[in-house]
Amino acid sequence: MNDIMVTFRTEKIVKDGASKIFEELGINLSTAINIFLKQTILKQKFPLDLEVNRNITKAEDTYPKGYFDLFGSGKNLDLVEVDDIDIELDGGIEL
Repeated sequence: MNDIMVTFRTEKIVKDGASKIFEELGINLSTAINIFLKQTILKQKFPLDLEVNRNITKAEDTYPKGYFDLFGSGKNLDLVEVDDIDIELDGGIEL
């Protein structure tokens, strides 16, 4: 294999945050970047969906288009709302 070194700049907080997540996944930053590059080649396009100028003004806007048509909007689901939940220090829950 003919490995080469690629250098790029990013903010420390971005590198540290991403590295922490990749560690939890069992990979390092270099492996994650290689996965991204290989997916770009495999798919012959940018491997992530990007959205521009998306105005999120209400919580419903964070769900994919058609979500509420498929799963409902939460109206008339006959859910029981509980006013008070007492939680004991030993972790028990009383309703």
